[in-house]
Amino acid sequence: MALRNRSLGDLRIADFHLADVVKEMPRMRFDPSFNLGHVFTILALVGSVFVAYMNIVRTVDSHELRLEAIEKQVGTSASFQNQVLMTLTTIREDIATLKERSKASNEERP
Repeated sequence: MALRNRSLGDLRIADFHLADVVKEMPRMRFDPSFNLGHVFTILALVGSVFVAYMNIVRTVDSHELRLEAIEKQVGTSASFQNQVLMTLTTIREDIATLKERSKASNEERP
């Protein structure tokens, strides 16, 4: 039962069979030719991949610079902390020396 040969007034819901609809649909065919649209699509894909790659490279370079700056700060901070520790150690030693001298001078006095 082909749908083309019937008028709209004669159609009923029961007349719509899936087999009839599928028969009247155009079949898909593979066309081996390519046109300008295909070329633009390929160029757009290649361009977007290139731009994404360059963005990743730029981001990684930026992070490397930030990490180098942080490593320098940490190294400077560690050096500064060592200097402070050495200074505190020297101050403690001097305080201990002063305590010993003051003890010795208090023992000598009657």
